[in-house]
Amino acid sequence: MKKIYLTLTITLFSISMFAQIRYVEKVFTDVTVNSNVIYGNNFTIITGAPMAVDLRMDVYEPAGDTATKRPLIIFCHTGSYIPRFANQLPTGDKTDSATVEFAKEFAKRGYVVANISYRQGWNALSADEKVRTSTILQAVYRSMHDAKTAARFFAKEAAFNNNPFKVDTNKIAIGGNGTGGYVAINTISLNKSSELLIDKFINFDSMPAQPYVREAVFGNIAGFGGLPFLNKDNWKNHNADFKFGFTIGGAVGDSSWIESGEAPVVSVHGLLDPFAPYGLGIVFVPGTSTSVVEVSGGGDIMKKVDRLGNNASYKGKVGGNLSRILNTRDGIDGLYTILGQINASGPWEWYDTNFIKTNISNGQAIVTNGLRSNPNMSKEKAMAFIDSICKYVAPRMAISMGFVSNYALSVKDVKLGDANAYPNPVNGSLNINANSDILKIEILDITGKVIKTINENKGLNSIVDFSALSNGTYLVNVTTKNGLSSLKIVKE
Repeated sequence: MKKIYLTLTITLFSISMFAQIRYVEKVFTDVTVNSNVIYGNNFTIITGAPMAVDLRMDVYEPAGDTATKRPLIIFCHTGSYIPRFANQLPTGDKTDSATVEFAKEFAKRGYVVANISYRQGWNALSADEKVRTSTILQAVYRSMHDAKTAARFFAKEAAFNNNPFKVDTNKIAIGGNGTGGYVAINTISLNKSSELLIDKFINFDSMPAQPYVREAVFGNIAGFGGLPFLNKDNWKNHNADFKFGFTIGGAVGDSSWIESGEAPVVSVHGLLDPFAPYGLGIVFVPGTSTSVVEVSGGGDIMKKVDRLGNNASYKGKVGGNLSRILNTRDGIDGLYTILGQINASGPWEWYDTNFIKTNISNGQAIVTNGLRSNPNMSKEKAMAFIDSICKYVAPRMAISMGFVSNYALSVKDVKLGDANAYPNPVNGSLNINANSDILKIEILDITGKVIKTINENKGLNSIVDFSALSNGTYLVNVTTKNGLSSLKIVKE
């Protein structure tokens, strides 16, 4: 009898496994983690004088997987290129709650995920803007080298060590959240020496004028060469060829770096992110008012990606409610725009505020800094965003890598809001419909300033007059009995 039950259990488990789509949906219920694997060694400047350090990563694998060649994701954490807490923020390490959860989510879909630590350190508080610009660009450059080192490490292990992580080295993606999103998109797009020589990345005050990042000093685009006390060649005989990239809250150094034929990418970005601009704008250091450099955020990235056709591999091939809602926000497949001032920066992050206050020096200030851009931070909120982000990214990544040809997400699978509005663009009256009673409607301008509030109960439907408002983009926050919906509305 026990054998019969065991056989039945295995059969049902197998049916469940094959009923789901690997690399798109969560096929596995658990993951295994190999922590602090050394994937290279290179010089850090965070110690002051350059010092060689081991580069470490945590490798996440689907528990119980029998596949012998799995696609790999190099995943990069946030932190503003300064270690967690030293950056006066609750995040900045490969063990951050959100970073770990992203790794688990993709590993449960069948990927191997290398959650890497990369080299940090730059002069964030210098009074000289050119110093801030040069040192942050050099930090980004080092992190790109580290991401490529990690990819080459797996290629080396596959070639010479019997492929212990069972990775398909021809199927490698790169992604990251926050600062890690910068690492990912710049690794995909910065692929020519000439791209380091555009005017905004050159210090014309030096004699002679010098680029902020010099290959003769810091190594070439691939991560090789440079001064022997600033850069080491890691796994030089192996390649780092990324087939897909995704950036969650990151930006590219310059949109001119994005060229036709580059790997397909997906961008997730808050429309009103105060630190990393959604479009073309200035990066600011979280927790300060310090500006750094002009970059292109997720919205700007995907406009060019879409125009060049770099999202053609997945464009129009992922259906369902999630794609329908997100792709109509800006009309670009591959752009997940997060609406609402309250969700503008890092709503996928969460952390233990009591632990930080009790155990970390200056913990109260660190928590306060973190909550400034994510004031209603909670695990529940973060997990909801992580879930929808992964459901948006995963099918596009799987299609781009050739695992599936298309995917139709169930229309009931993801629900981003309780209310919707039409017409959009609007000229006169905006019709708002909801699935539960409307309690309050707020109209905000693009800066987040509330310009109109309607508090009375409106039932399931309401009409708001836009005729007196100036042309432009507005956020309409609709509070219902089921929660808050943020809608981006264009007045023409």
